[in-house]
Amino acid sequence: MRATHAAGLSGECREVRTRSCRLRLRQHLQRRCFRFSNSAATNAPTPRGITPDYDMPSRITWFWAVQCLTLGRVLLAFLFVVLSPFPELRYFVASIYIAAWSTDFIDGRLARARQVTSRFGGAMDIFGDRYITVLSLLYVGHRGVSLPILAVILLRELYSVAMRMVHVEGRGIMVSHRIIGGFVHLTIGLGTLNLICRPEATVGTLDQAPFVIVSGFYLLYFPWTIIKSFPRIIAAIRNDLR
Repeated sequence: MRATHAAGLSGECREVRTRSCRLRLRQHLQRRCFRFSNSAATNAPTPRGITPDYDMPSRITWFWAVQCLTLGRVLLAFLFVVLSPFPELRYFVASIYIAAWSTDFIDGRLARARQVTSRFGGAMDIFGDRYITVLSLLYVGHRGVSLPILAVILLRELYSVAMRMVHVEGRGIMVSHRIIGGFVHLTIGLGTLNLICRPEATVGTLDQAPFVIVSGFYLLYFPWTIIKSFPRIIAAIRNDLR
């Protein structure tokens, strides 16, 4: 009887020890898995387009640096208008105008390079671009460039600004091309710069050529963009009227 009872107790002890060993083993494996997962999360490469939190102050600094470039373009364009009536300052005004247009080719590229693009920054960039474009067209129109030619350019520029405000399923309905836009703005800038450097000259055919080229291009390109974006325009209207 005693032997049987002792055997039973030893069996229970072995079972308790076995359960204890299993519990310790399970806890040990859980700790190892937890450490491994933390190590993997720490050493894992950052996905493209995502910057770690510790880099946030640097991103904010670059973001506002880009916005300062855009605002600088607006201020320089305004200064160009203020000083343009003084022929003796022609070269100073021309340098201001060149600096203003130069920021247009820097701010967007800098924002993409530093991964600080945003909707606010995009809106500010459009504002700065259109502001200097409109001022340029007003200046050359005042100098004697044909107003119907400038009206065609303004029609396309203002239409593009309005259509950029409309989105369908997170996508804009406006068909645009960065290279084409850069070519157009560069042509307008060079044509305006030519007249800035010759403030007392009479506007001739060659002086109007850059603006004739842009307006002629827009007469072909503008209807094509409307046809291309027409399904998105209809989708946006149906979305709003539901």
